[in-house]
Amino acid sequence: MKFNTIKERAKAQLQRLVAQEQGTPGMLSICNAFADLSFGITPTEALRQEFLAEVLIEGSRTIDAWDVRQVAYLLRLFPDAAPGLTGKQVEASYDAAGEWVVRVVA
Repeated sequence: MKFNTIKERAKAQLQRLVAQEQGTPGMLSICNAFADLSFGITPTEALRQEFLAEVLIEGSRTIDAWDVRQVAYLLRLFPDAAPGLTGKQVEASYDAAGEWVVRVVA
């Protein structure tokens, strides 16, 4: 599977997880901790939604910035990105088009 495809699928999984959380009202402990660390800001649903939107933006940027050396970590964080590769020893090499391709080690 092409590494860029894995990254796009990981970002899609991140987006689904954030959307699921955004649709569930209530304060997360992480949002409360974030608010407490932010000099006493009172946590609100609007702040929670803003925080989740930032998680999506920064998470997507981080995934975009990773290179093929982080593929195993990416697969652990987002197992649905490449279910056939998750939990297996993988290797990466260039294909004929010059793109990284990740395969299970034979």
